[in-house]
Amino acid sequence: ATDPNNLKLPQGTPEQGFLWQVEQGTNALELLERIVEFTGWQLIASFSTDENGYPTAKLIYRPEPDPANTEIVAKFWKTTEDAQQTPPDGVVYLKMFQFKETTEAPEINEAWVCGQDYMGYPICGFLINTDSINNPDSDDYIGFRKQYVEVDASLNTGTAIQQRLSVLEKKMHTKKTYEWEAPAPPVVKPGDLVEIDGITGKIRVDRVEVEFDGKGKMSARYWGRKA
Repeated sequence: ATDPNNLKLPQGTPEQGFLWQVEQGTNALELLERIVEFTGWQLIASFSTDENGYPTAKLIYRPEPDPANTEIVAKFWKTTEDAQQTPPDGVVYLKMFQFKETTEAPEINEAWVCGQDYMGYPICGFLINTDSINNPDSDDYIGFRKQYVEVDASLNTGTAIQQRLSVLEKKMHTKKTYEWEAPAPPVVKPGDLVEIDGITGKIRVDRVEVEFDGKGKMSARYWGRKA
């Protein structure tokens, strides 16, 4: 997949070689996970069924879809009556069996990232969610500092520092996660956007666990978060 924002991994000078060069002993998954951390892209497992009804899976590496410009693929309803309505084109309606909402506090509220430019001098940047520390009325409020410091010489431009901070910024806010059970049509995959009855806005599916009964029928447990 190509990055629509034309984001490039940082490189060293010809004398330094590529600072993202894979070290001996690094496997492919570890490298992809490192790129995910830097770019904020998704590394997701996608499943489908073959002509005999058996599950198949593959890894997909892609930018996260923009919720403002990406349509949902499914809506999950609380009642059978609602789920039996005629959905819009390209969308499926499904009835949930179970649903649970969890609220998680910000992982961090202050981030410092330091790299090294081509001349060997340090370059740093930071972000602070002051509401999380000082504003009791904020949804992000925890009342104390949760500082994160990262030093990575492969971040060798100011743009690279800011890109890394933009990824870390997502960890600075209260996060609601959702878990539910429903039928498992192949159209709903990790990374897709869906809607849930009673929840405002689109939900990004983070994970799907599918159960097959051996007769071609599937049920699934889904995990997601606000897009």
